[in-house]
Formats: sequence, C-alpha cells, structure tokens
Amino acid sequence: MILKMNINMTDNKESKMKRFVIIFISLIVGYALYWCISDYNYRYNKINSIVGIYKLDFNHNDSEIYKDSIEKYNNLRLIFNSDMTFSLSFSVPFMADTVGTWKVGGMDEWNEIVYHNGIIDQLGEFDDGDTIIYINSPTPQKTYKKPTLIDKVFFVRIK
Repeated sequence: MILKMNINMTDNKESKMKRFVIIFISLIVGYALYWCISDYNYRYNKINSIVGIYKLDFNHNDSEIYKDSIEKYNNLRLIFNSDMTFSLSFSVPFMADTVGTWKVGGMDEWNEIVYHNGIIDQLGEFDDGDTIIYINSPTPQKTYKKPTLIDKVFFVRIK
C-alpha cells in the first residue's frame, strides 16, 4: 500500500511539472508572437507616417546657417517614397548625397537614411502639430572644402 501511494505521488508531481513547463513555454511563444506582430504593425504605421514631401523647416533649424541662402533653401524638398527611396530636390552642402534609401527602425531604434554613396545618417520624427522629421547630425558632402556641420536638419511635411 505504501509503495502504491509513493508511485501515485511521484506521478502527480511529474504531471504538475509537465503542465507547468507546457504553460511556461506557451507563454514565451505567445509573447514572442505578440512582439513580432506589434513590431510589424509599428513599422508599417511608421512607414506610412514618413512617406511624403517635406520642405526645410526654418522654425526649428538654426537660421544662421542658412541666412545667406534662405531663398535657395526655401525650395529644398525631401521626398520619402513608399518604395523606401528618398531624394532631395537639389544638392546641399550639409547632406552627403541627394538620393538613397531609408529604413524604419523597430521600437526604440533610430530610422535611417542610406545615401547612394553608402553613408548612413539617423532619421528622427516628432509631431508638434505638424509632422516634422529631422536628420540627426547629418554627414556633410565631402566635395566642399569647408563642410557645414549641423546638429540636426529639420523638415516639415507639406504633402
């Protein structure tokens, strides 16, 4: 009788342990699936929020840098296409190139622009009533003898 009781207790402990392991693994798999789906939705929404046409935002940029050429830079357009390419309407000394691709980072990651010449800059976004994006510490063109170093270049959406 005692031997039979010990076997039943052992079987009961093993059964509980198996159930616990199955539940634990199910929770981990469920969380991983939830995270992947959430990250996909985040990226999809982020892409849609960036696609558009932007102009240089003189309200947020340091006007001292552009004061000699405000009329010229007033026509500068940065276009983010849905095929993940971008283009500038003309070459400027404070950005490395006029064409390239862009990537959306996951949650708590930077978005990136990758210029045609391989240089990568960080792309940020915020909304203060207007959709505004910025290039964080843009890489200046190497062709200029005295490159213009800028902390951030801000653009505001116009379309």
